Amino acid sequence: MIIKGSNFSVMDNSGAKKVQCIQTLGGKKPTSLLRVGDKIVVVIKKMERVTGVKLKVKKSDVCYAVIVKSKQKVRRQTGICVQAAENGVILLNKSKEPIGTRLTGIVFKEANRNSLLKNVSISKFII
Repeated sequence: MIIKGSNFSVMDNSGAKKVQCIQTLGGKKPTSLLRVGDKIVVVIKKMERVTGVKLKVKKSDVCYAVIVKSKQKVRRQTGICVQAAENGVILLNKSKEPIGTRLTGIVFKEANRNSLLKNVSISKFII
């Protein structure tokens, strides 16, 4: 179940590792359940340790994000249920474009329902 306060792992190469949801976007109530493809506001909790490279975000920055995979089962119209081992997001800038240039891991097809085609197209593994 994904709600306000849930923790996510970051699926791109922006430099962040773990983030926490602080607000929902798109007219959803803060108490409502979130699904794959929803946009949220997150705060960065943990960063990657990289030396000599300038990272695109810093710890305790507030960013937009879109949910691309979840532990909660996602049921499709064909009757298939898919789920991941952890919750994952892609970080977005203020103009709702991805901060990272590469996605690591799998991305659910349902992440494309909010016209985020660029997010899905830069991923190698789409389930």
